[in-house]
Amino acid sequence: MIADAWRAFAEKPVEDFEAPAPALELATVLERHHTDMDAAARAAAQGRERGLHGLAEVAVLAVDLENLLERSGGAWSAALRVLKDQMLADIAAAGLEIVRLRGLPARATVDLVDVESWRYDDAYAEAVVVEELAVAVRHLGRPLRRGRVVMGAPQSGGPRTTDDGRARASRSAAAEAHPQRPVATVPGSILCPVTSCRHPNAPDADVCAACLTQLVVYRRFSQFPQVLFNRGLQAARSSDPTGARDQFAAALAWAPEDTEVRNAYALACFEADDEPAARRAWEEVLERMPTDARALAGLSRLSKR
Repeated sequence: MIADAWRAFAEKPVEDFEAPAPALELATVLERHHTDMDAAARAAAQGRERGLHGLAEVAVLAVDLENLLERSGGAWSAALRVLKDQMLADIAAAGLEIVRLRGLPARATVDLVDVESWRYDDAYAEAVVVEELAVAVRHLGRPLRRGRVVMGAPQSGGPRTTDDGRARASRSAAAEAHPQRPVATVPGSILCPVTSCRHPNAPDADVCAACLTQLVVYRRFSQFPQVLFNRGLQAARSSDPTGARDQFAAALAWAPEDTEVRNAYALACFEADDEPAARRAWEEVLERMPTDARALAGLSRLSKR
């Protein structure tokens, strides 16, 4: 009867390994974090320096432009175009990208614009930028300065808001066009532990494919309870209930919310004649899952002893 109960459990698809001491793993993570922070600080300092140099060059060119306008009178357009080109080249060299907004659909301008007003006309098939009041600027792909625009929308579409809520409403409307969807996962995948990411990664991934978070230590810690579970299952099927109980108890210390591990621990305690521990474990399972068939069957076995 107990053998049949153990057959209801399946081993986890993970290779056996010995987990390093948590303190050593934490030290490794902290060392890597320190290294990454140093690298980020150096990159930020270098970026600021490049930005300052770029802005200084633009400032010089702006003064040159002012002086040129004062001297040239009406015959200044050609020289002004040359100076303008120099300014734009320096801006681009500093890593800045000027984003022209006219004609862009609203869904493409999320986090890029503030909407000054809306125009409603059925000539517009969707919400779109119809007038660019100020360009947007990005730095290395990151929005740096928001643009200012007038949006057009069909008579039946587009937000109709008060002035103080126009920009916020435009961003919300664009975001609603692309709501976040639940991330699909496959068995054995490792979900990125970063709350804002949660990208599913291959079981052996060292780095999150979406946000580049280091996953090595997290993967070891998250998979080790499965290793302990498999060891406990192997011991139980080898008629070693005490050894199985110890392995399942260790797995519970790593994953206390895992009801399957708690069910296995309870069954091992029952087989090792530790009825009080078995009862507590099955009752704890039912507190989380009142209809759990394994826990109900286990308590039924206890009542028949």
